[in-house]
Amino acid sequence: MLNYLDISRASFSGVVPTHLGNLSNLQYLDISTQFSPLSVSDLSWLSSLSSLQYLNMNFINITNTPHELFRVLNKLPSLLELHLASCSLASLPPSSPLLNITSLSVLDLSANPFNSSIPSWLFNMSTLTNLNLYHSSIIGLVPSTLGRWKLCKLQVLQLSTNFLIGDIAEMIEAMSCSNRSLKFLYLSQNQLTGKLPNSLGKFNHLFGLDLSDSGISGPIPTSIGNLSNLGSLNLEGNMMNGTIPESIGQLTNLYSLNLLENYWEGEIPEFWMGMKSLYTIDLSNNRLAGGIPTSICSLPLLFILELRLCTIHDAYRIGPERKNS
Repeated sequence: MLNYLDISRASFSGVVPTHLGNLSNLQYLDISTQFSPLSVSDLSWLSSLSSLQYLNMNFINITNTPHELFRVLNKLPSLLELHLASCSLASLPPSSPLLNITSLSVLDLSANPFNSSIPSWLFNMSTLTNLNLYHSSIIGLVPSTLGRWKLCKLQVLQLSTNFLIGDIAEMIEAMSCSNRSLKFLYLSQNQLTGKLPNSLGKFNHLFGLDLSDSGISGPIPTSIGNLSNLGSLNLEGNMMNGTIPESIGQLTNLYSLNLLENYWEGEIPEFWMGMKSLYTIDLSNNRLAGGIPTSICSLPLLFILELRLCTIHDAYRIGPERKNS
């Protein structure tokens, strides 16, 4: 009996057939598309797939109301992954619609025109490891004002390109129970406020941290040096100030550092010697002055160094052919 069906990107068009519901033993179903016009207007067939663990309907135009959609999904108690990106969903239910799904690990609702706030039930799903609401017209306060989140197993949180407001320190405090699991935190292009708290340093499993264009201010906390697994740090386009802390030099696994367009002052620190993995550094459009540290020039993998609109001298030291100039 068929339990795995993947017909994604098969260039089908038209309406998703309801007879897929006859495949009652399915555990994996991927009917996602990207370039073909596919829609679904009757979701009742989904309730027959009670063994389903993986469902991907990305880019399918779902014409049912969100209430109808989630009512059917709630009849899939074994579901572990649910992908509904770019499905033209217009809203999220205010109260939890997935009470019967107790093991959901991955929830992707990105690129839907919700134009609403984040309902608190999303942050009470303690089994989630991956929550994606990228570019979903999410507005208003982040649910940090509702207390601690229960996302203690969360590994990936993607909330970039929305209209979220609120204090970044409160938000990081609200997600504190995931400080031993979170690996990727994406909050770029929002309207947050406040300063990064020292408690950020407790998230020492982070590999990717993107807070670019998010409205935060103040200095980089010295606890940033505790993020020993960090590979990519992006703070571009904020209102952060002060000097670049020496503790960044402790991030020996960092391959990408972007501090573009802030208000950093002073000279570029001399902490780069141990950062052997750095591939790209962008410190442009800041108030940095002075010379380029020799430890930057000797980084073995450095391919891109951006220092535009900074008051930098001794640029002749860049490049092995000019070291003796």
